[in-house]
Amino acid sequence: GVIQTAYANGSSTRFLESELGLNVVKTKTGVKHLHKAALDFDVSVYFEANGHGTVLFADTFLESLRQLEGNESAEHLLNIATIVNPSIGDALSIL
Repeated sequence: GVIQTAYANGSSTRFLESELGLNVVKTKTGVKHLHKAALDFDVSVYFEANGHGTVLFADTFLESLRQLEGNESAEHLLNIATIVNPSIGDALSIL
């Protein structure tokens, strides 16, 4: 799925829905509204035109990845989840 705010270009919404067959969730403008909608997805990458946003990984999704020991793609996603700071959003975690 895709989450967009009122700032999104209407053509992008039509393309996502009709050409890619994706469900587009529309929220009010503001990161707090994007964040709330993003919690319904396994993996969420959201941002506004001003650059504010973040990446979220659902706990259940991360646990599923941990079960795939030896899977290189799962390891990459777990590494990304480690360095992303979902609370700050505009920066990576300090390790």
